[in-house]
Amino acid sequence: NDYFIISNSGAPMQDEVGNVTGAVLVFNDITEKKKNETELRESERQFRFLIENLSEAVYTCDELGYIQLYNKAAVKLWGREPLAGKELWCGSWKIFNTDGTELPHDRSPMALALKTGRPVLGKEILVKRKDGSFRHVLPSPTPSFDNEGKLIGAVNLLLDVTDKKEREILIRKTEEKYRNLFEQGNDAIVTYSFDGTIYEFNDIICSMSGYTREEFAQLKLQDIIVGDLILSEEKYNAILAGELVTVQRQCRRKDGGGTDMEFKTKMNTEGIIVAFGRDITERKRNEEK
Repeated sequence: NDYFIISNSGAPMQDEVGNVTGAVLVFNDITEKKKNETELRESERQFRFLIENLSEAVYTCDELGYIQLYNKAAVKLWGREPLAGKELWCGSWKIFNTDGTELPHDRSPMALALKTGRPVLGKEILVKRKDGSFRHVLPSPTPSFDNEGKLIGAVNLLLDVTDKKEREILIRKTEEKYRNLFEQGNDAIVTYSFDGTIYEFNDIICSMSGYTREEFAQLKLQDIIVGDLILSEEKYNAILAGELVTVQRQCRRKDGGGTDMEFKTKMNTEGIIVAFGRDITERKRNEEK
């Protein structure tokens, strides 16, 4: 059942006076060539199908930088649809560096990848759409070469990291507010675990105990709490349950004296106990009187 694909050409044979006396036929076996062409078309079809169905934005450029192929995710990211074969480097309306300076298209990561013949990884950019909105994008343009090592274009995968960036900004702002509350509050604040490891503390508890921040950072809870760290079973279980628990303890100062403290403690979602403490020494004295 084997078959061959051939191409043929013919030319007439003539005698001395121009009469046709026959013909010469030339047959070429092009089976392998046709097979290669079919495989190439199938490979290109699969490549196009893969790009068009990826959830991430992907596009390709030829060796000169002209956009050739892009998917719907890229159009959604750019906020526009570029003209294939007409526009260079990328389909964004405008792009910027993360410091806010505009980045010309001919110096974009895709342009650099094609000009240098090397992938450009880890350079975050800002994509500005025509509606004025921005997207934080992490491109990864990778050059393509033929079997002879000649540059034939590049593929660029665009990761939209805007949501991640916005979360990072929100977390940073929340941490700043938390830090301001931590340092500017009227209470002594300390975070610790049941084994006595101290994680965070503010200046007020250092002042109450007479230690510098550097000295306090070397302490464990056992060094500043007079008596056993063990709480009653009822309060221990209440803390484990995430309830707000009030505990009165005497704290040992650096000079050897003691300060009566009342702590309101609560365990956070990470299993760390946050304690807000107030000096109740004067109150205790009045109660005794």
